[in-house]
Amino acid sequence: MTRDRFYTIRTRLKVVCDIDVTDEEKKNRLWKVKRRILQGCLRQKRSEHISIDEMIIPFTGTCGLKQYCPNKPNPVGLKVFVAANPDGLVLDMVVYQGEKTFEDYVYQGFSLCEAAILRLSESLVPGHYLYFDRYFSTTKLLNELHLRGFNSTGSIMNNRVPKGCTLSDDKDFIKKPRGTTEVKCRADGKLAIMK
Repeated sequence: MTRDRFYTIRTRLKVVCDIDVTDEEKKNRLWKVKRRILQGCLRQKRSEHISIDEMIIPFTGTCGLKQYCPNKPNPVGLKVFVAANPDGLVLDMVVYQGEKTFEDYVYQGFSLCEAAILRLSESLVPGHYLYFDRYFSTTKLLNELHLRGFNSTGSIMNNRVPKGCTLSDDKDFIKKPRGTTEVKCRADGKLAIMK
């Protein structure tokens, strides 16, 4: 074997000792590559402002983790929940593997969307500002993040607005002049909804 051939094989060869891996880690179907990917992500410089969203890694091959999300530009692929800095660099990620992806949080009463945010916030220190869209936003999640020391902002769907919070109807709000806003704060001042 030539030297160049040896170096090529050596750089592409990865040996994993199954004895060193716990049964808990083996529950993750991507355990063989997870550490390598997360090592690179977790080394990135952290900004104070973090955006969390879902994304699809386009993939049409055979894989048990493949998902179909019709509203995405590439609807077929691996569904990944991602925490990114303002430059778009991925700081942490979780590949969706079905119902058991966030099993610990679901048992605590959180939905899949809430569990994704809470899991991605584990790699951050309190004091960060988290931004996410309406797919994730709930008042329960915002309360939990506040208890953990995070500031968070997100758009929220009308059906997730607390029942005690009365905002103007959309038909009435459109009639108001441009730039009009309406803000309702909770009694303790720690949660505000703005329209």
